[in-house]
Order: sequence, then structure tokens, then C-alpha cells
Amino acid sequence: MLCSEQLKNYSINLWTKGLKNQRTIFPKSPVRKLLSSSVNIMKDDEINEIESLKAQSDEYLAGWKRAKADYENLQKETEKKISGVRDYASENILTVILPIIDHFELALEHTPNISSCSPEDQKQLKNWITGLHAVRALWETVFNEMGLEVVDASGEFNPEIHEAIAEEENEDVAAGKIIRIEQNGYKLKDKLIRPAKVVLSKE
Repeated sequence: MLCSEQLKNYSINLWTKGLKNQRTIFPKSPVRKLLSSSVNIMKDDEINEIESLKAQSDEYLAGWKRAKADYENLQKETEKKISGVRDYASENILTVILPIIDHFELALEHTPNISSCSPEDQKQLKNWITGLHAVRALWETVFNEMGLEVVDASGEFNPEIHEAIAEEENEDVAAGKIIRIEQNGYKLKDKLIRPAKVVLSKE
């Protein structure tokens, strides 16, 4: 039989060995399993949260791109409407001004012959004619900036941009072709606002 002192020492040694061999004696203890599963659960939750945040981020980015595209389309449409209003206003103004320009052109075409005038009168008339051409150059510059251009009326007759107002016999010009221009036609940014009035060679 063991005495009380021997039993005490045996118990202490057994307890010490048990502490050292705890992982070997209890490798799959419920406490260790619980701790391990808790760590795995936390990792899964974090991954799910990250994936959820990424999905929300992608959704917000897609929405921002759609909103940006809608804004750009609206901006283009607004600029187009503003440009249309501007062109319409310019067309209305030009419709009123063009007859005045026609009369001014006639005045330039029928400038008087000043060769028979006195030197002093010739000087004054030359200055006057120079002034008329300067005015013409000024309005041509303004018209070019607005996008107004004269319709080409040389050669073949084109019913889309020309208006035949008469026919004349002309041996030097083939039948159906333009002999001369009676009134200039105009286009505003490729839009015809007035056809050129022309005389054609008679068949």
C-alpha cells in the first residue's frame, strides 16, 4: 500500500505530465473544435461582407456611368437645339437682308464711267467706288463667319439649287446650260435659303 506522502507525489507527477501532454491527450477536445470553427465563421463573414461591398460598389459605378452618359446625351441635344435656334434666327435675318444686298450688287455693277470727268471729280468718284467695295468686302466677311455662301451657278443647271427664269438662244452655250445669273442664290451651312435665278440656253 502507498503511504500518504507517496500518493501525494504520484498525484503531482501525474498532474504535471497531464499538462505537458494536454494537446496529445486531448487533440480533438470540444473547446479546440469550438475555437477553430469560430475562426472559420469569422473569416466567411468577412469574405461575404467584402463581396457584398464590392457588388454595391459595382452597382454604384454602373449607375454613375449611366448617369454620365445620359448627361452627355442631354448636353449634346441641348447644344443641337440651341444651334438650330441660332441658325433659324440667322436665316430669318438674312431673308430680310438679301434683297438689300441684291440692290447693292446692282449698284456696283453699274458704277459710272468716270473717264470723262474732271481729275478732281474722278478722284472723288474713285474714293466713293472704293468705299462701296470696302462695304461689300465687310459684309462678305460677316456672311462667311455666319456660314453663308453663294450658290455655284456655273455650267450645268441643277434644279435643286437653281431656278430657271428664262431661256435664250445662244450658239456658244449648249442647250440647257446656264448662260448667266440674274440673281445670286445662297446657302446657310449647306441649307439652301434661296435658289440662284438663272437664264438657260434655249434648245
